[in-house]
Amino acid sequence: MMKKLLFYVVICLVVVPLAGCSKPGKKVSKSQIELAVLKAASAEVSSMLMGIRILQTAYKIENGVYMECWPSPPNGGTDAVSDVWVDAGGFEDIGFRAENLVRYQYAVTVSPDGRSCEITATGDLDKNGVVVVYTVTSSNPRQRREPANEY
Repeated sequence: MMKKLLFYVVICLVVVPLAGCSKPGKKVSKSQIELAVLKAASAEVSSMLMGIRILQTAYKIENGVYMECWPSPPNGGTDAVSDVWVDAGGFEDIGFRAENLVRYQYAVTVSPDGRSCEITATGDLDKNGVVVVYTVTSSNPRQRREPANEY
């Protein structure tokens, strides 16, 4: 009962405003709600990428180089199913651990000299078979999404 109530509260307070339909009496289409749900679910990416980037920066300050982190969870991001966090290598070394289930696979690629890195999140949240890759770099915290219209 409580779960159902929480679901409706989230829909009313988060999803409907994200869909741009917060005016009373305005009808909300199914596609608007689906898009808003995807936007809300993909919010995981922003917080995870920024958290990893901050920890990588701290690691570099202490060690002089960035730490390579293998795609984790190893089978994550291939579908819209949430996965338990499993570190395939590197994330624990920088102090990163996801506390909740994740919908994307995260990785850090480091340049040969260790002075720069690229942090990615890969997934197919909308289950359409098109994989999206979100990226931030050590020199640019602005998040890129390729392809831009995917989740």
